[in-house]
Amino acid sequence: MSTNIKAPDRINITKSAKEIVIKIDESKYLGLEFPSTTRSELFAFAMAVGVETVPTKLSNIQPGGFILESSIDSTTKALMHAYYIAKLPSVDMIDSATNKELVYSIAQEYANTGFEIIDDYIANKKDSELIWDILEELDNQYKENVDCI
Repeated sequence: MSTNIKAPDRINITKSAKEIVIKIDESKYLGLEFPSTTRSELFAFAMAVGVETVPTKLSNIQPGGFILESSIDSTTKALMHAYYIAKLPSVDMIDSATNKELVYSIAQEYANTGFEIIDDYIANKKDSELIWDILEELDNQYKENVDCI
């Protein structure tokens, strides 16, 4: 007896995240609005913002999805797999990284958390201030990683 498990064909976000995307588009926050930034790039940015927090379980998903799989660029797909692999509790589980459903699921959860954080940024910080905070964080991460080499 075979079970037909359909592989995901799109990336989903919650209705609340969709509302945040609309805010991003309208405010042109950080230059993340469409068409300056593709939806795939925006998803990757939100995922990167949310990855160091607790992932948000998907509930109240936006109907129709956010990005069709055919529109997800290779950089975003690679990032999704990299985050999945980085969060594996054991190297023995590496084969699970070929399971698109698992990879997409955690990526969506991190992105939805990231969208909530971006919404907080929009409400509390000018993008011209946030960019300097992001650059400072990148500098600190670079210094930490260079020191360990």
